[in-house]
Amino acid sequence: MRIHTSSHGDWQKFGIPLSDLKKFWHRAKRYPFLRLEGIHSHTSLNEDAKPYVDTICAIATYISTHFTKNELHKITFIDLGGGFYPHKTDGYYPWVTPAGEIAQIAYEEDGQRSPFLHPHYRTDAIPLESYARDIGHAIKKYLSPLLDCAYYFEPGRIIS
Repeated sequence: MRIHTSSHGDWQKFGIPLSDLKKFWHRAKRYPFLRLEGIHSHTSLNEDAKPYVDTICAIATYISTHFTKNELHKITFIDLGGGFYPHKTDGYYPWVTPAGEIAQIAYEEDGQRSPFLHPHYRTDAIPLESYARDIGHAIKKYLSPLLDCAYYFEPGRIIS
């Protein structure tokens, strides 16, 4: 089941609030064609692992107080989706910034070519290893004491 927490920002439009998970889990038992086995969450454009760590902590806190040991045993996976900012490959186009857009228009109006020297400027991001380390520590600290399950990640543009 896909959930969201208060820290998901615009991504709250997907899934159910974490606070409704227990109620949904029980309601789903009424339908023999449904078999809930995992919890999924999605955030995007993450510059570091904090959104994932916060979500892991929130899930662990919630399930530790709302799920029985038998129910915890039925959770076979946690799936954390979203977008890691790619390290040293992402960036911006200067003309999409407000100042750059105004400069671009002004030069074009004057019949001149824009003075932007580079069509794309890279911005540094945290290496994927840092994400993995921080997320791994959070899983070990918060979820491993509660669950014996698989963990899946969908890190966005740089790895599938």
